[in-house]
Amino acid sequence: MPKFHTPEAFDFTQSSTWPMWKQRFARFRIATKLDKEDQDVQSGESVEAFIRNLYELAEHCEFGASKDEQIRDRLVIGIADGEVSQKLQLEPELMLEKA
Repeated sequence: MPKFHTPEAFDFTQSSTWPMWKQRFARFRIATKLDKEDQDVQSGESVEAFIRNLYELAEHCEFGASKDEQIRDRLVIGIADGEVSQKLQLEPELMLEKA
């Protein structure tokens, strides 16, 4: 499976590049399957299986040093319990190990 590069950092000062960046990011989301709603924890799926699946998907992306951060974010957003997900989203120093 090919590896996909994350889009370059968004530059708020160059408004002329915003549409191109947005299009590249949308393509990145599709290519890496980040746009799929089925990446949430499925009923009956163990948390361990969900996390393992996230690690497997991340292997095909070039997240580099932000790999754990990307997995943590997807894990927190994918939690079926909305209250727990929201609580974790509001925690400013949340690390993957704690999530």
